[in-house]
Amino acid sequence: MKIKTLILAAFGHFTDLTIDLASERPGLHLIYGANEAGKSSTLRALKAWLFGFAERTSDNFIHPNPKLLVGGTLVREDGQELTFFRRKKRKADICDQHDNIVAPAVLASFLPVTEQAIFETLYGLSHEELLQGGANILAQEADLGQALFAAGAGISSLRKIQDDLDREALELFKASGSVPEINQLLRKYKELQKKANELMLSSREWQELDRALADAQKRLKAVEDIRAQKAAELLRLNRIKQALPQLELRRKLQQELAALGQVRILPDDFAKRRREIEKNLHTLKAVRQSNEEKLAALDTELAAIPPFNELLDFAEAIEDLHQRLGGIKTALNDRPEREGQRKAAKSEAAGRLKLVRHDLPLAEVETLRPLLIKRNSIINLASRYNVLEQRISKATKQLLALDNSRQRVAERFKLLPGRQDNSGLEQAIRNANRAGTIDERVAALSNEIKIESNACLNRLQQIGLLELNNLDLLMTVSLPMDKTIIRYNELFRLFENSQKTLEKEQLQTLAELREVETKLQELNRAGSIPTEAELQQVRAERDHGWQLLRKKWLQGEDTGQDEATYTIAGLNLPDTFEHRLQLADTTADRLRWESERVHNFATLTAKQEELNGVLAELAKLINDAAVTFAKTDNEWRQLWADKGISPLPPNEMLTWLNEFEKIRQAAIELNKKQAELSAQQAERSRLKEKLLAELTKLGDQIGFTDELLEPVLNRCEQVRDKTAKNNELHKKLQDELEEFDTRLTEEANEKAIAENDLTHWRQQWQATMAELGAGRTILPDEANEIIENLQQCFILLKEADDFHKRISGIDRNVENFRQEVAQLLSRIAPDLSGRVSNEQAVLELYGRLARAKENKNHFLRLGKELADHQERDRQTATEIASHLGQLDEFCRIAECREIGLLDEAERKSQTFRELSARIAESEKLLIEGAAGFSISELEAQAMDISPDQLPGLIQPLEHQIRNEIALQIKELSELIGEKRARLQQMDGRGEAGEAAEEAAQVLAKLGRVADRYVKLKLASKVLKDEIERFRSENQDPVLKIASDYFRELTINSFAGLRAEENEQGQLVVVGLRPKTAPVHVEEMSSGTRDQLYLALRLAALRYRLAGHAPMPLIVDDILVNFDDARSLATLRIFAELAEINQVILFTHHRRVVEQAQSLDKKYCTHIHEI
Repeated sequence: MKIKTLILAAFGHFTDLTIDLASERPGLHLIYGANEAGKSSTLRALKAWLFGFAERTSDNFIHPNPKLLVGGTLVREDGQELTFFRRKKRKADICDQHDNIVAPAVLASFLPVTEQAIFETLYGLSHEELLQGGANILAQEADLGQALFAAGAGISSLRKIQDDLDREALELFKASGSVPEINQLLRKYKELQKKANELMLSSREWQELDRALADAQKRLKAVEDIRAQKAAELLRLNRIKQALPQLELRRKLQQELAALGQVRILPDDFAKRRREIEKNLHTLKAVRQSNEEKLAALDTELAAIPPFNELLDFAEAIEDLHQRLGGIKTALNDRPEREGQRKAAKSEAAGRLKLVRHDLPLAEVETLRPLLIKRNSIINLASRYNVLEQRISKATKQLLALDNSRQRVAERFKLLPGRQDNSGLEQAIRNANRAGTIDERVAALSNEIKIESNACLNRLQQIGLLELNNLDLLMTVSLPMDKTIIRYNELFRLFENSQKTLEKEQLQTLAELREVETKLQELNRAGSIPTEAELQQVRAERDHGWQLLRKKWLQGEDTGQDEATYTIAGLNLPDTFEHRLQLADTTADRLRWESERVHNFATLTAKQEELNGVLAELAKLINDAAVTFAKTDNEWRQLWADKGISPLPPNEMLTWLNEFEKIRQAAIELNKKQAELSAQQAERSRLKEKLLAELTKLGDQIGFTDELLEPVLNRCEQVRDKTAKNNELHKKLQDELEEFDTRLTEEANEKAIAENDLTHWRQQWQATMAELGAGRTILPDEANEIIENLQQCFILLKEADDFHKRISGIDRNVENFRQEVAQLLSRIAPDLSGRVSNEQAVLELYGRLARAKENKNHFLRLGKELADHQERDRQTATEIASHLGQLDEFCRIAECREIGLLDEAERKSQTFRELSARIAESEKLLIEGAAGFSISELEAQAMDISPDQLPGLIQPLEHQIRNEIALQIKELSELIGEKRARLQQMDGRGEAGEAAEEAAQVLAKLGRVADRYVKLKLASKVLKDEIERFRSENQDPVLKIASDYFRELTINSFAGLRAEENEQGQLVVVGLRPKTAPVHVEEMSSGTRDQLYLALRLAALRYRLAGHAPMPLIVDDILVNFDDARSLATLRIFAELAEINQVILFTHHRRVVEQAQSLDKKYCTHIHEI
């Protein structure tokens, strides 16, 4: 479950305040408000909304109690939402947004925890609870089971609960004690029993006891003074024993520190930085030596490269000759073939010319070249002849076909009727179709209304109590509201429960009374029992007789009338007095002898009177309840009388009213359906009339007798389709006729144009072909072949001319190449001139040029490498000088004359730091255990005592204090108590009956106190067993989660938590620091203990979420005492937890808000400021 919204409609100083806790992404919600802004009021409002208002509230200073209103929305895990409000009322205090009552069971289905106390314990954490939890961990000595149980149950004061149980039990009873109440009651009971048989102490004994008491008190004071002195001495010796190891350690450390002499304190990273510099310096020197060796090798290699510049100056000429050499060779090889090709082309050209003009020699062929310019126009002109012939033929055929088709369409068009306008019918049909299956709906509604009407009447008859034959009357019946019936139902239920309770109590009281009367009868069967009243009566008669005797004997008065009333028949006044005196003594003696029976009788008699009184009171209550119920029942019946209803009990009437409201609702729905039916029938009639009117317009006179729309609609659709088909065909044929007329005109025009084009073509053809020879007729099909032969003739003549030019070019190129080679050899290779062919000379020069290029590239590469190494050598030298300068600076800081002394300076600095830290830690431990003494005072106290003597001094003192002195104090205290008790008896002798009665009262009280003691011991045992069970089941998973939380909360100051056994064999929780011994709880600061408790609480909550439904964690300003780093770590943990369980943090510290806003973007936080 999570909270989506919280609405403080009227609470405290808030009016209509809404806090929106909904968000697309889950995250930590911070509700921030400055002091007096209402943060605490908002927290109280949240609890009041979920669990109800307190009986008394301080938040009604603006809005009175009846107006207080808090609301909001809850979201369950399955996505279901519940919006509800709560007022300050004893009953029916939950309602929805429409002010309808919401049953508590509905809210309970959304709340995993329905008790506010349990919710605050498990899902609430305040600053005070955090401090109490940390303090409790220290108080319970880090007991693992108690720590886990307290965190899991959310009890920050578990140790106090255990201590309270044990303390209260010890206050009631202690085996060897005297102060606890049971011990006192036992002792008092024994004393009372003894008192009944003892007489008052004599005066001499009182004086002796008083002297003995004073002597015992004086001796007790002396022994207590001795114990105080011994305890002080024992404390001093233990303090010295505890301090001696640390004092000796401190002394040795100070000696070691002094032995170091004057020490220069170096920075923490001094040695590390120096080692890095020396390492880099060594590497740089090795690099420089290697670089110098490489430079020498490069110089040698450069000197060995031969000269190359002369050949490279003619590189372009050599490469050009080498490139042309292949072409020259190829041209010389091709020259004979090209000569043959020239002659063949010229011969074939002469043959082609004979096919065009056999009378024209080859030398005059150029006179025909103009014809080639007209080649395309001649070919196009020839090809147009066939096209024109085809156009004329096609136009003739098309004209004949179109005329035949038009005649057939014209005949069909004459047979068609005229066009009809059916747009009105089409619109009427569309309107009817939009109404859908209106006939079916009307029939279905009619049937539903009939069936449901009968069903309502049948259900009304079944529930009875009200006879109605017309459903319309249901709307006029006024019945009591649900609230009224619920109120009467509550009254009836309360009466029934009260009656059952009273009758049950009456039966139990009667049974108890019969038991008491049975016990009284048993006591009476054993003989009459004297009572205090009888004793007082006989003593009063005895005293009255004594007064009569004094008046008669000593004062001489006449007591005749009083004497006659007082005396017993047959006895005179003295005998009567003696008889009553003996009777008083006998009654008193019986009270002493039969004290237990007297006490039992008195107790049972009092109990009998009490039970009779209770029975009378119960009878009165039962009668009063019956009268009240009769009045309520009469009111209940009068409530229904004017409706003519004889009501059932309220709980049954609730069911009846619910059924009646269902029937009334069904009747309302029937009225709606009846209205809908009437509307549908009217719409159907309107549509039908419109369709029939349109049919009449189109000449369709078919009659329809029923009210159905569908037959009329079907007929209209048939008429519409038929009319539309006829109109469509009429238009289609008319369009076809127009199309035929257009096409006939176009085809006639096309034929005339084609015939005219053919005439023009014949004229052009004759003019063009006249140039090929007078009197010769050339057909269009021959023109293309003649032009092709003429063109090939000219192409062949062109090829022959090209071959001639290529042969001349070959001869010219070969001569030029020879001259260039001879000129180049004379300048750069005279050794080759005249000795080798041109080809060999060029190849040799090209080879020499390639080797010269390789030598140049090698020379340049070595030069660049040489420059790189020279630059590297310069940089290395600079870095070496820089590192040497840094080492000199280190020597200055360490005050060393040379680098070799730095190791010793670093060692002394580190040793000084370690010794100083150990001395400080030792002094801290000494001060913590010094009980206010300074270290110098501790040293002075330890100066005169040898460590070997301490056990011999401490053990006797402990033995003397625990055994001898404690025993003396105990014996003297018991002796003083005994003397005081006996002295208190000096005031007079109690009667045996009074002592026995008091003893019985003490015994009864002892029984009640003993019952309380047993319950306390059982509660303590159950609590301890439950703590152990919880520890065994949850230790590993919860402690693992808590360990991770604790590490994060302490910013890795602690590596985690671990369970260890202490010296008593109990499992305790300890903190783990990186690379140091475990830290016990008592060694932690109070703030760290608070964070330990927080880690355990969060771990228990995280572990609980695996098996329980989530519920918001409400945290109230717990970061007050956290520093910034730990506060930020806590916010990160809350943000991570909020991904799976809603977390709401209340705070009035702006710093907390700013820290939450600074969290990484992967943590989602929502700030709500009030």
